[in-house]
Amino acid sequence: AVSAVGMPGDGSEGKIVEQTLRETERCLRELFDLLPASISFTRKSDHVFLEVNRGFELGSGLRREDVIGRSARHLDIWASDEERDKLLQLLDTHGDIRNHEIRAMSADGRRLQLSFSASSVTVGGEPGGLSVLTDVTALREAEEAIRENERLIELLVENSSDILGVMSATGVLVSLRGPLRRILGYEPDALIGRSAFEFMHPEDIPGVRQTLEELVATPGVVRRPEFRYWHKEGRWVPMEISGA
Repeated sequence: AVSAVGMPGDGSEGKIVEQTLRETERCLRELFDLLPASISFTRKSDHVFLEVNRGFELGSGLRREDVIGRSARHLDIWASDEERDKLLQLLDTHGDIRNHEIRAMSADGRRLQLSFSASSVTVGGEPGGLSVLTDVTALREAEEAIRENERLIELLVENSSDILGVMSATGVLVSLRGPLRRILGYEPDALIGRSAFEFMHPEDIPGVRQTLEELVATPGVVRRPEFRYWHKEGRWVPMEISGA
């Protein structure tokens, strides 16, 4: 007996294509839900949600069944109506938005900072927008905490009695912070890039230079040489370096 497999006209080729499409659709659906970012598909005409992934549910605190068929306006998940309308208009006009940061509200009232990207697409003959939201709230809060710490450190340095400086192995001043103007009368820019020995009393230079050489040769060692430094107003000021 002879059997024919996939012969033209027997419909098997069409069935294989249909099965392949179903498997591809299933894989894409699984990928859609596995991605941690918040992904949604909205209808272009009224911006109603037609589909959302698991990341959207977790990020917004809303269930899929409470979102599908409703728009972002009705769900009240935008912190600013003006910002929402502006972005939706941009998407309708240009068809593409990349990494635009927005403010949003979670279902439990938490304020979120999100990175928003979207493209105009057509799915199943329905024109709409595919949007991806990435929660950057923790990142922005960490950045703000770093900036605040830097402001506090700067405030402490400026109100301390010590000048903090960095110099190269050859004695060139690389940075200066603190009450430099109050103690020596100079602005940092007047000294940075110049040799620290230019303004030092000639009798003190050999000892300070030797200390600098010791610090370079022995990392971690602390030295506190005393010296005199020239004030902008024309007088010597006794000073001490605590260097490492």
